[in-house]
Amino acid sequence: NPKLYEDTHLDLADLEGATTPVGEDVQNFFICTICTMVVQNPQECEECNTLFCEACIQSWLKKKEFCPKMCKGEDPMQFKKLHRLVMANLNTMKFRCNLVGCDQLNEYMKAMEHMRSCDFSWHPCPQ
Repeated sequence: NPKLYEDTHLDLADLEGATTPVGEDVQNFFICTICTMVVQNPQECEECNTLFCEACIQSWLKKKEFCPKMCKGEDPMQFKKLHRLVMANLNTMKFRCNLVGCDQLNEYMKAMEHMRSCDFSWHPCPQ
């Protein structure tokens, strides 16, 4: 779905490549449970291995200290560093810019950068 405005998250719908049942499971692993978009600065729950955007989980933890999936009930949430192979998998995923008029295709990190600087984005007048 092409968009007319700048977005701040990558959407799985813009992921390029074959989709197989196994591939969909891998792709869905990289979806933040809170915002349902592709994770940004991923944080991983030590108990259930669920990924969250850093900003999403920090906002959540200001209100509640447990995992949104309640994997340990209401016990405080602990994080672990993402395994290098998990991060490598995310970094190889390619996303097409979803702004109208742009056809840019980039790997994860470059797609994140491109999203903030795409020439086809527009910003509503603040007035």
